[in-house]
Amino acid sequence: MKGVPAKAILFSAMALLASCATLPPSEIARTSVYRNIHDIQFEYPRSWQLEDVSKNYASLGEAEAEGASYIQIYSYDPTKVLNPADAVSLSQIKIAIIFRKNVENLDYPKVLARIGNGIAEKTVVRIHGREAYKIHYWITSEETLTKLDVLSVEYLDGELYVRFICYPWNSIYMKDFERLVGTFRYKGE
Repeated sequence: MKGVPAKAILFSAMALLASCATLPPSEIARTSVYRNIHDIQFEYPRSWQLEDVSKNYASLGEAEAEGASYIQIYSYDPTKVLNPADAVSLSQIKIAIIFRKNVENLDYPKVLARIGNGIAEKTVVRIHGREAYKIHYWITSEETLTKLDVLSVEYLDGELYVRFICYPWNSIYMKDFERLVGTFRYKGE
């Protein structure tokens, strides 16, 4: 390095460090793994809020009997929303993961019939090698009586029926929603 001024070397080192600082953080560093007592596991963005209603029950069957077999995930702080009945903006996302243990009693055609003719699009996708339904549909909000666009992905994971509901269906966080669905695992009770 003879003949190269010290300032030039220092400037080059600083430029190298500055370029490293502008690289995006790794995906792993931005996500958290959630695992509950019922052997349900998935990854979600670390900055999001999560509420697992099912964790207060000894089994998923017990949670289902009480209407509490679900997890809610928000890209925002739901406690700071003035009116929970207000529409969720496209710059946010609200996700519900609903599970049902007693699949022998699940009448899937009846599940689809509840949506009725509000289905905008229904496609078959594969999740972990299993056939799943991705359904974009409209429902009427009970609070505001307005129509809401919703996206759901539903499938059977072994003995568990899983339904992921995403609102709004075209949120800027759709890639994060799809990633969350893809990381979902159920190991069984």
